[in-house]
Amino acid sequence: LYTRMYMPYDVPGFGLVTTRPTHSITPDLQRLNDGFSAVHAKHVPSTLLNALSARSTNLAASIWGETDGLLVIFALLGLFTLSRATTFAVASGALLLVMYLLYATPAQWTLYYYESIPAFAYLSAAGIAWSAAMIGRPMATLWSPSFDWRSPRWSRALVAGALALAMPGGVALSMLHRQHVTDRKFLVRFDGLIEAIRDPRAVVFVRYAPTHRANVAFVRNVANPAKERVWVVYDRGNSENARLLALAPQLNLRVQVRALTLPTLLAADEVMLCNSVIGVWRVRQLGDTHTSLLRALRDAGKMPLEE
Repeated sequence: LYTRMYMPYDVPGFGLVTTRPTHSITPDLQRLNDGFSAVHAKHVPSTLLNALSARSTNLAASIWGETDGLLVIFALLGLFTLSRATTFAVASGALLLVMYLLYATPAQWTLYYYESIPAFAYLSAAGIAWSAAMIGRPMATLWSPSFDWRSPRWSRALVAGALALAMPGGVALSMLHRQHVTDRKFLVRFDGLIEAIRDPRAVVFVRYAPTHRANVAFVRNVANPAKERVWVVYDRGNSENARLLALAPQLNLRVQVRALTLPTLLAADEVMLCNSVIGVWRVRQLGDTHTSLLRALRDAGKMPLEE
């Protein structure tokens, strides 16, 4: 349903589906569609081999990182250790990669193959263990269970080696976590502003700046809007916003009719003017004072204020 309403081109197949969305879309979603529809337009049968190569390269980088192919070599050696169960796991991962060729996606998006990563990582681990067993076997000694790559005699050495190899991964994970926290700072601040709204029910209109990243959303799509205390919705313009605010009695939103002093207006998070002619107009500035919500978004660099 979502695809038909907003992104009808985003379906398996080759080439671009030119069916128009059944629902009006926002400017930021249009920018997102423009970018992804270009990927679909270039995804045709003649480009499949290039797509497979690019996706495989990015998947390998996601699994083995910057190891200059060393862990890939061990993964190839791990093929000698495959049992029936592990063959099924590795083959399923490879099939997942191939089957996704039916769908246009940027090559660097490896999240689609996330389920297959443990199988390929296992190949490297098994290849290292198999290599250790081969190197540690005395010369001219016949192969026996005591020198098998799964032999307990290798456990301590392999565990020590695994811990040593895990250390760089732990450092990388810590760096990614810090980056994630940094990326979410402005979202956390926005959530704090929403939580600070004391009204029993409220509607917050969000308007994105032209430079806003389309993959980052302040607007919230909730499963049961009737039970939400605060609606965070897209600012669709005066007319559409007025239609939404007209639902306030049905939504049990609190509406008060009273005189407002200038100090009260200056302390407000948002100030809007509305009537049946102009719809809803946002007040961006009162004298030298900006509304706190817009000021916070401006400080985060996500919504420059218009004078």
